[in-house]
Amino acid sequence: MSVERVKKYLEQFGAQQRVMEFDKSSATVELAAQAVGADAARIAKTLSFETDGGCMLLVAAGDARVDNPAFKHRFGRKARMLTPERALELTGYAVGGVCPFDVKSDSVEIYLDESLRRFGTVYPACGSSNSAIELTCDELERFSHADGWVDVCRGWRETYPRVIDMHAHMFPDAIAQRTMDKLVTVADGLRPVTDATHDGTVRHMRNCAISAFAALPIATKPTQCTSINNWTASMSDDYVLGFGTVHPDFENPIAEIERVKALGLHGIKLHPDYQHIYPDEERMFPLYEKMAELGLPVVLHAGWDPVSPDLTRSTPERLRRVLDRVPGLTMIAAHMGGMKMSDDVIKYLCGCDVYFDTSMSYVYLTPERFRLLIDQHGVDHILFGSDCPWSDAKRQIQMLRDVGIEGDALDKILYRNAAKLLGLEE
Repeated sequence: MSVERVKKYLEQFGAQQRVMEFDKSSATVELAAQAVGADAARIAKTLSFETDGGCMLLVAAGDARVDNPAFKHRFGRKARMLTPERALELTGYAVGGVCPFDVKSDSVEIYLDESLRRFGTVYPACGSSNSAIELTCDELERFSHADGWVDVCRGWRETYPRVIDMHAHMFPDAIAQRTMDKLVTVADGLRPVTDATHDGTVRHMRNCAISAFAALPIATKPTQCTSINNWTASMSDDYVLGFGTVHPDFENPIAEIERVKALGLHGIKLHPDYQHIYPDEERMFPLYEKMAELGLPVVLHAGWDPVSPDLTRSTPERLRRVLDRVPGLTMIAAHMGGMKMSDDVIKYLCGCDVYFDTSMSYVYLTPERFRLLIDQHGVDHILFGSDCPWSDAKRQIQMLRDVGIEGDALDKILYRNAAKLLGLEE
């Protein structure tokens, strides 16, 4: 049986015991979703196409459809499906059980579609019409020996829109646990939704169908700047959009900002309460001017923070002073411009050339106040952010929908504003 062949193949990865076999058919996306008990979009369907020398397999999400112009642009040919007989001949698997594992012919090319990357795990078939295995996207890529990732499908972004989460935090594995143990004691009763490691954060973001996220580190001590920025740069890729950090007491903060730019990081993160600074201190302005010169946006914690409950350093009024002094600075004022300070946000920041991110809004804002801030400031300057690991991206997305943000406005907030700000391709 073909499923036994796949199990044998998966032994090299120690994954043979993870193959699931059902007493009912899983031959279609809908049937497979019922069999595994997951959303149909998470079924990794394997489509087979003709090529000049054989065939190509495209593994895509269950809710995705081949975009013919995109397919032709990427592969230089039209998408022509194999006949069931030809698919069996070249892959060794019958329709309903075609999978990207241990294909029969060496001439078969295997590609994975971007529609899968929304999810922490997906379910490809295992050679028969009543089998599947749950894999991470990294495992799917490794087990299938895929030739690469492509973006040639449509339809899925309408169900799961593109999302860039502009506010997340993660830590090196060696310190993540003790850092979170310490932070949870001053987190205003919040419980983390991830372990705050790189892998844990990526897994959570993919489970939330996030397209990419900004990793925002904070140098709480001057001596941390170099190592934090080096680590964040090493973790950065097209999915993890690393930002740098700087501390004004670092021996040469201007040079470190220049190094952040040279490392390819996307901006600078500052947190006045953790760094014990006020954003409008005179010594901060040369740093802002350098950021503006280099085109590096700065993400500033804004408003109240539980780590400093009796002293709010980063008020909307102080942030306005920074904007007035450095008009070329691209500032992102986190937490809709000022956590627990929405009246001051409206007074000092709404309508200014500053971005707000939505992080923690469902925790600290009523839906009515959240919508008011969006309307007062305008959707062109709102960025989606969750504040992971302290907040769940899915709940924050739902809050936007709950207050009536939809269509073009929703797409701007969730994706397009950030993509434009960071110079990413749409």
